[in-house]
Amino acid sequence: MEKLQFAVVILNRFPELAEKFIQSIRDTHEVLPQIVVVRDRHNADFGEDISVIDVKGDFIFARNANIGIQYFSTKDIILCNDDLECVEKEFFPKLHDISNKYSDCGLLSPLIQGGVGNPMQRYEPKDQIWDGSPDDIAVGKGVHFPCIVIKRKLIRRIGLLDENFVGYGWEDNDYCLRASHAGFKVMITKQLHIKHGTGEEGLNMGRNCTLSFARGTFDSKPSRNYFMAKWEE
Repeated sequence: MEKLQFAVVILNRFPELAEKFIQSIRDTHEVLPQIVVVRDRHNADFGEDISVIDVKGDFIFARNANIGIQYFSTKDIILCNDDLECVEKEFFPKLHDISNKYSDCGLLSPLIQGGVGNPMQRYEPKDQIWDGSPDDIAVGKGVHFPCIVIKRKLIRRIGLLDENFVGYGWEDNDYCLRASHAGFKVMITKQLHIKHGTGEEGLNMGRNCTLSFARGTFDSKPSRNYFMAKWEE
């Protein structure tokens, strides 16, 4: 069987969240994709077929993501928060196949059933937003990163996430802008969706999104200020 040309990176702080997510992947995939869990301050074992990388110190989303991205030197990456749940059969290979349909695709998000800031990514019906759009749509400025395909050709062109964004937040905005400026498309597909937290509508931190991050105390202001200064025109 041909090896999958992508790998899944899961950023994890609390093991019970990753355990639930990984079980949902097992339940929905005939062949388990290659998975690495970037394990933050715990030593839970997720099975012999799941790789783990340990990180220490204060949580930095960009740094932990980069560690996972660099673990695989040639594959496209599907970067995931740990508070997700696969609900569609063969979700990951299908998502990756869609990203391969577009030669200029740099980033691709599925729809998110649960909390996500970008209205275009929301799973609940948004016919007026999507009216007239194809199954996959290029968006101008960016998407949020609960679950995102990052093409290896994009990584080779623009590098890794900017680790000057401390804690959690704004690194995804930055990476999308960098991708767009390099000529890559930032895309959403409405063919597939993944559950985020409870899956309920709206944006309820700690329930339908950011279940891990909501347990900590993260001040997004430093990263926001850094983003504004970096992209000030």
